[in-house]
Amino acid sequence: MPAKLFISYPSESWNFAQRIAEKLVNRVEQSIFIDYRSIDQADFAASILKHLRESDAVLLMVTEYTFEDIHRDKDWVRLEIRTALECEIPIVLVRENGLLPPSDLPDDVRGVSRSQGIPFYREFFDPGIDLLTEFLMKIRVATPRVSSVPGKVIAPTPPPASPKQEPEPQRVINASSLDEAADLLEVGEFERALVILETMKKQGGLPSFSARMVDEMIPKAMALQQAEQQRREAQVQAEQRRREAELDYAPIVAFAKRTVTEASARAAFAEWCSTYPEWIAELDTHNLRVRFPASRSAALLPAPFAWVPIPGKGYSIAKYPLTNAQYKLFMDAGGYQQSKWWTKAGWKQRESDKWTEPRYWKDANWNGAEQPVVGVSWYEAVAFCLWLSEASGEKIMLPTEDQWQYAAQGDDGRAFPWGNDWDGARCNNSVKPFDSNQTTPVRQYEGKDKGDSPFGAVDMAGNVWEWCLTDFEAKTNDVNSNANIRVLRGGSWYNDHSDFFRCDYRNSNSPHYWDNNRGVRLALS
Repeated sequence: MPAKLFISYPSESWNFAQRIAEKLVNRVEQSIFIDYRSIDQADFAASILKHLRESDAVLLMVTEYTFEDIHRDKDWVRLEIRTALECEIPIVLVRENGLLPPSDLPDDVRGVSRSQGIPFYREFFDPGIDLLTEFLMKIRVATPRVSSVPGKVIAPTPPPASPKQEPEPQRVINASSLDEAADLLEVGEFERALVILETMKKQGGLPSFSARMVDEMIPKAMALQQAEQQRREAQVQAEQRRREAELDYAPIVAFAKRTVTEASARAAFAEWCSTYPEWIAELDTHNLRVRFPASRSAALLPAPFAWVPIPGKGYSIAKYPLTNAQYKLFMDAGGYQQSKWWTKAGWKQRESDKWTEPRYWKDANWNGAEQPVVGVSWYEAVAFCLWLSEASGEKIMLPTEDQWQYAAQGDDGRAFPWGNDWDGARCNNSVKPFDSNQTTPVRQYEGKDKGDSPFGAVDMAGNVWEWCLTDFEAKTNDVNSNANIRVLRGGSWYNDHSDFFRCDYRNSNSPHYWDNNRGVRLALS
């Protein structure tokens, strides 16, 4: 039995939706359900949603009216989109005049922005139907009609009484349309240009020069369209982060007004700044950054850097491993020429081994600005901390082993920073089927849905082992002790067993040891 396609549309776009249904039903084997809404009829509403849940795909007509009432709970379009998303039914956007869903959609239907579809221009209606048919077949929700029997449009109620609009005159696409397509590309109307070019290619029969130009222009137009789509998606994501930042900022302001909650507001504001650094200047309308000034060390170090406060523990941990760009400041300050920032044992080792920079410093595989600095010993990591402490006036050191584990694990005893189950897609590692061969930029696995710890620290599993202050054997935290072995935590890109990435896994090395899978994370107390 042929499957079914469901058409969702605002009532003002009935004529557009019906015309598409009538054209499409004779191109595909699937039956097409299209309704006319009467929201005061409960049985009718239940019937519509039953048809939707039984459908193989929902064709959403994206017109100037589609999202007018989307913020109303009882809006029909919203209800149908939400039902399709909940039932995991593919949604295909039929985008009149290239329109896209707005960026401020309610949370329950925001997923529709990730749906695919085609632009649909009325003057190119039949080519648009061709493209839509091909797209539905490509995503395997439709098959081409082979039967001579007319297709079936299911409409449970009669169409509205409003007069039927006459179809707009159809544009003829032929060899002379090449100039028009080029003009459209010039002014940024990439999708409309693609409709013309792809139709010309499909029709065939072009002069050889025109055919060659069409073949050259289609991939260019597709690349330009993709770049524009990526720009739009980035804009949507930025606007979404802005809304989240506004929502998170409001309770911090309320807490800052009261003496009893001022300390909580200070910690929350520091976390807010580390989470939304791009929105601080615009959204901090109460000037909390003046009242709760940011750490000087955070201001000194190039991005990406932020302190993550660990509530109730009296310290903060760096959000990311230390990067090459940040370590360079220590080198530029004469870090390898001045003994004052080194422990006695560390300076002695530096002179003996003639260290002037991290090993791999000039190796392009490891020296990217946002890659974690590697090839540094525990001695060099401590020297960096002591230099930054002096430069900032803050108390900065490697985290103790206990500090590191709590920042990675929180207080629920989880196995990995993200939870109890191993997931190799959340960090840089070589556990099969993954097979890494170098470090990744420290922001690559950032996000609550990726590798973040409960407090928002990034790369606490994978990428590089991280030096800790703690003596591995004595479990003391004296920076000047003669400990022969210091703690390393977190696992690295090189490791091929998931146990290495557990929050409680202990590794160690001599403080003079260095390698391309050892790095640094800072702590502030």
